[in-house]
Amino acid sequence: MSRNYTLHYYFDPLCGWCYGAAPLLNQAKRLAPELAGQDIQLNIHLHPGGLFSQPNCLPVSDRFRAMASHHDARIADLTGQTFGQAYQQELLFDTSRILDSTPPSAAVLAAEALAGKGTEMLHSLQKAHYIDGLDITAEEVLVQRASEVLNAPQDFLHSMSVITPRILERFNDCRSQMQRFNLHGYPGFVLEKTAPASAPPAGPDSNNCVGVINHQPYYGQPIAFADHIISLLT
Repeated sequence: MSRNYTLHYYFDPLCGWCYGAAPLLNQAKRLAPELAGQDIQLNIHLHPGGLFSQPNCLPVSDRFRAMASHHDARIADLTGQTFGQAYQQELLFDTSRILDSTPPSAAVLAAEALAGKGTEMLHSLQKAHYIDGLDITAEEVLVQRASEVLNAPQDFLHSMSVITPRILERFNDCRSQMQRFNLHGYPGFVLEKTAPASAPPAGPDSNNCVGVINHQPYYGQPIAFADHIISLLT
């Protein structure tokens, strides 16, 4: 009989540490085909938390630039992720820029709803922000990235229009789950054993929860992180 698991991922598209964890999430997703041959199904369920959404949108400022630069240096050192010149020398100095998590979070959920490619959309938007210094709150940027990931921008915009009015519910649900599992910041991983179903559950059931995965020792070691996940699939 097939064993079914869901890896719940708590994130924000504008969270630097989530960018640092991107290779871990990517490697976890690559496990699915390998595990399927062992009668193990691993789903990934994305939970955006709205870190910089209203009323907490954050304007780029000297103070923010100093804070971001400090954390970015640590992230680069621990994870090996790189930050582009356009981000470091342009975005962080553009005081007209306002960080708002809602549009990119809705874009990730739309890509997931349309094609199961939320993870790919998240990675694309993270690169757009942290490498290319683009404004990932702008519709034209989201559509351009959706065209690369989905090849269906019109369907994408419709899905965005459906998701955005209710996205606060998703943010609140994410925060509630993080509190329940004692996750004090982004990103977070929780592994759950689930019953066979056509879609993953909305959130982990405490009775079926395998546990919170401490991902921090695996920064910069995505294969070791994937091996750790495999070791938990009993």
